[in-house]
Amino acid sequence: MEPKGTSQVLDLRMEAAPTEKIYEYLHVADVHLIPKSSTDSVVVSSTAFQCLGALAPIVVPNTKHFELLEKEIVKYNNRKELKEAIIKLILDEDFRKDVLNSAEKYVNNNSSEKVAELFIKLFRDI
Repeated sequence: MEPKGTSQVLDLRMEAAPTEKIYEYLHVADVHLIPKSSTDSVVVSSTAFQCLGALAPIVVPNTKHFELLEKEIVKYNNRKELKEAIIKLILDEDFRKDVLNSAEKYVNNNSSEKVAELFIKLFRDI
């Protein structure tokens, strides 16, 4: 049973969504949480990079998975910071816009077309 009044505020989805549904969910999401455990390995989060272009604010734990991203996502170190990050993204429109503008800039600067152009230039210079 849901706490009184939360059904209109929170629509929690926990499922292995089919690929065609993922971006549909992201486009209507206020926040995209990506859980990752701490590791000493050299890693990246393919989920973060694949979903960045949907321009749903991404909130992540401050782990090595996300060390290549700064302003494009929101990082937290503990539950208190997680709660604060979610609330700030929902209530502070300027903060939300800054995060999404940084994400959009990253996506545009690292598009497949731009990466391909860099490789073509590299091969032509060889």
